[in-house]
Amino acid sequence: MHTSQQTNFEGVWLSRYTYRSASRGIDVSDQHYLHVQQDGMTLTALSLPSSEGSRLRLDLDIEFPVASGVWHEETSPDGHYGGASFQGLIQLVIDPDGRRMHGMWLGIGRRLTVNSGDWTLTAVSDGVVGR
Repeated sequence: MHTSQQTNFEGVWLSRYTYRSASRGIDVSDQHYLHVQQDGMTLTALSLPSSEGSRLRLDLDIEFPVASGVWHEETSPDGHYGGASFQGLIQLVIDPDGRRMHGMWLGIGRRLTVNSGDWTLTAVSDGVVGR
């Protein structure tokens, strides 16, 4: 399917992103399963409940072949960042089949530095997730 014809992004997506943990001196990757809802060409993605306890939200506007928007994460209260809140910008390129997006995020870290890293979204299932 040609990207310009892909209009339904609803369903479950796997979100993976990378970041540099300055306090630990290592590169880290994290993932969440997201429930994506669509209103026209605007997507809202909310993390599904997980045992790790962090919560992620993405708000994206689609303008083929690009998805741009903002992200917000509340880290796990029991994790390394102790329930800290982080937010920033995200820009992704939508693959031609509309089932994967890849790009980068930008945000401010705990030490008030501007950070960035890779981010991918991969469709796992179609349709609306029951609540």
